[in-house]
Amino acid sequence: MGKIIKLLPLLFCVMATGCHNNYSDDGSVDERQKEFILSKVNNYQGMIQLYRGKLNRREDPAVRYKLAELYYQVEDYESSRHYLSPLLADNPDEKTLILESKNLLESGELLDALAAIRQALKLDPKSGEAHNIQGILLAQTGDYPAALQAFKEARSRFVSDNIVLNNMAMLAILQENYAAARDYLMPLYTRGDTSQKTLHNLVFALVKLQDFQGAENILRQDKMYQNRSGILESLVTLAPRPQQQLQRHYNRTALKEMPSATEPVVTESHRQRPPVSISASLKENSEITLPDGKTEVAKKSVVSENAVLSVTGNLREISAIRSGQHTNHFRITLESAYAVNYRELKSTQKNKRVFELDNIKLNDFLLRVGKAIALRNSDVKKVNFYQKNDVTVMMEIDFNKEITRTKTFRIAKSGKNQERLVFDLYHG
Repeated sequence: MGKIIKLLPLLFCVMATGCHNNYSDDGSVDERQKEFILSKVNNYQGMIQLYRGKLNRREDPAVRYKLAELYYQVEDYESSRHYLSPLLADNPDEKTLILESKNLLESGELLDALAAIRQALKLDPKSGEAHNIQGILLAQTGDYPAALQAFKEARSRFVSDNIVLNNMAMLAILQENYAAARDYLMPLYTRGDTSQKTLHNLVFALVKLQDFQGAENILRQDKMYQNRSGILESLVTLAPRPQQQLQRHYNRTALKEMPSATEPVVTESHRQRPPVSISASLKENSEITLPDGKTEVAKKSVVSENAVLSVTGNLREISAIRSGQHTNHFRITLESAYAVNYRELKSTQKNKRVFELDNIKLNDFLLRVGKAIALRNSDVKKVNFYQKNDVTVMMEIDFNKEITRTKTFRIAKSGKNQERLVFDLYHG
């Protein structure tokens, strides 16, 4: 018994020491646990702070890449490129070049994105993800045959059918071959794929084939659409941008970005340029989306082989609309996570004002809010949002009084909304 008693303190000491040894002096186990929890709840801002701290303490290429990837996932492409740039300057590997290409694609830098993805394919010709992204880029330049071949190559490299078939369907939509698009997408739908990109592209194809009953049945599966008739009416009027127009736009961009004969050739992808807003070359409801999912505020993690050509392309959403009557004017404020380009058009009616909103996609939210504003304000006859073309939404405001002048300006960002665009309409 005495031996047992003597052994107990020693056993306790060993156990305590063992527990202590599981935790390093820098708290790495606590950090790993924190990272695990943050990743499980999709807290990307928390993950960013965690990896910034890691990188601040010690340079680590793997940590640097992960931080750049996290910034990409929250759509901060400039920051992603900033942290990725040292890796690009030092013999970049395939995954670094792929992430750079995706950042450039989202920033509208198609030439540089193509250069980066081709460099990635030289390093690994068997990369399914690289072939898939190359297909997206080629589609945006109007080179549909090459894009289709790239998607077929991606599929042969076992990129998910949900991704590749959506991309091939999008190519068919761009060429107005809606029957082919339906045939690509319907098997996905019947196998249980009810993702937004599949539903949106399939509904768009069915509407164009005048299968309104089929489109209506599918929309019932998507609880996001409460005003289904408005969406269907809008889709009927949409048409893809002609292939020749895409190619002309791409060729003009290429000429502008070509260096002069006396300039040294510098790879554009290594220059630090902030992302710019470009006109999406693709339709609103035929989606070329990138693999991260690009949907809710909490970004999904990037799946290595994913990248989907989504109809929304680079189109942006209005996240909130505020309106109200002031002393001598009526105000409408549009809020978005991105800058909104606009233009006021001339109106022959004194009680009406018309604005073009570029790079904005029409959704059920805009349709519903437009009606609600008119119902709540007696001076407002109608606020109507509708699709003008594949990249432009029109905002028409009809008053019961004469509008004497308008004033449009931007105010400081609020929270996650980088843009607050204000329309003040002065009336008699």
